[in-house]
Parts: sequence; structure tokens; C-alpha cells
Amino acid sequence: MADSADHSLTAPLYGGPTLLPSEDVEVLATYDDFTAATEFLVDETIARSMIVGAAAAVRKQLGSGELYLFGPHFEHPLFPEANRVLLQVIVKARRHMDDAHARRIFDFSAVQDQGTAASRNAFRRFLSSVSTCRIMAFALERTAYRWRIGKKVYDPEKISVMVNAVFTRAQQLDASGYSRYIPESVSCAWHEATENVIDLLRRLKHPEGTSDHTAHELFDGLRTLSATFLTAYFQYQYHGILDQERRTPCMTITCTSRQLQHSTPCRL
Repeated sequence: MADSADHSLTAPLYGGPTLLPSEDVEVLATYDDFTAATEFLVDETIARSMIVGAAAAVRKQLGSGELYLFGPHFEHPLFPEANRVLLQVIVKARRHMDDAHARRIFDFSAVQDQGTAASRNAFRRFLSSVSTCRIMAFALERTAYRWRIGKKVYDPEKISVMVNAVFTRAQQLDASGYSRYIPESVSCAWHEATENVIDLLRRLKHPEGTSDHTAHELFDGLRTLSATFLTAYFQYQYHGILDQERRTPCMTITCTSRQLQHSTPCRL
């Protein structure tokens, strides 16, 4: 379904189903056609009957908020037009969150007025552990390990992506000098979570019996580590706590694996 402006953009579609909206949702975009670069995994006629005209993005009012669902995967970095659609939704949500509410959901007690050497040393122990974790994850990428967790198959590269997301930003905090303002107890908690991941990586490299259970524990541990650290990191940025002048440029992560991309234009 197109809106009155009949805008169109190219968005990816792979690795997941299309949306089947109920009558109480608003369809924001539909898949209009395939591109010349589309790689079909089924007969093209069948693909067209399934995809063309299907919902690509929907919205529903839930209480005082809104729920958005997008087809897979609007966030893919090779499709900036689709990325901007997601960004617009996030920006809109931020505008409705006043500063008082934002401060209620962020614990500013996790920031010290005065930096201390003990705090910086604790943070550097955490950073050292993340570095070790990163090296171990990289070594694991050279193996043929695969793990089934639920319905999905995970490979070692996913470990590196999560660890690198923490490592590059932790490096940035340390280089900027801001790490001494992070309470020692917070860095110690991050360090403990990282050491748990390191222990699981060792067990994964030399499994006793099936390694799927250990891998499940590992990815749970990685989620805990990345969620706790990155939540604090981005809150520091959002509230302007990080000193812009001392901050080093953010490093990016480049994924080196080749991935099939199936794209189809969608109409907004």
C-alpha cells in the first residue's frame, strides 16, 4: 500500500518472512517489485506471489506509544535509504521523551564528580580482559565450529562482532581519560562479566561432549556484557557527559564475511 506521496526506496529482504498485518494496524510500506540484483531462492513466480504487495512496514498504537515492525532487514548498512526510515522512527520517539523522563531512566549515580586512579585502573583491567576476549574470539574464527541455539545456527564470527562493539568503545573511553570517572564497582562488574565470557570461550574451544549448551551460555554472557556496557556508554553520550574535546573518533567494525543480499524496492 502506497501513501499519497507514493515515495519509493530500495530495501533488503532476506533471512526472514514478510509481514501479515492484522486489520488493526497501519501499513506504512509495501514491497513493490524486485531489483535486477535479486537472487531468488525459490521460483520467481512463487516469490512474486508471496512478496509483491506484501507489507514491508507497519505501525500500531499501543497505549500511549507506538509499535513498529519492519521487514528483514531495514537496518542493513548497505541500504542507507532503508536505514533512514528506521532513524526517523527513533528520532520521533526521542522527541517525545522529555529530559526529566530521560533522567529517570538513567542512573547518574554511576558517574563520579571526581576522577580517581583506582577507577581508571579498574577500567583498564576490564579493557585488558576485553582485549583477551577479542583475541580468543578471533582465533575461534579460524575453526569450523558451528552451534545450533534454538532454530538458529551461530558461527564464531558473531562472537567477534559483539566483543569488538565493546572493545572499540572501551578503548575510546580510556583514551579520552573519561574512564577515571566511572566508579570502580561498575568497571569491576564489567570485568567480571568479561571474565565469564573468557571462561566460556576456553570451554568452547575444548568442549566436553556437545558444545551447543556452552555456546548458549556464551551468547547469553555476551548479551549481558554488551548490553550493560553499551547502555551506559550511549547514555553517557546522549546526556553529554563525555567530554567532546577529549573524545577520540569512534572506530567502526568491518564485517569481512560475504553474505547473500536479496533486495527488493518498497514503496512508502
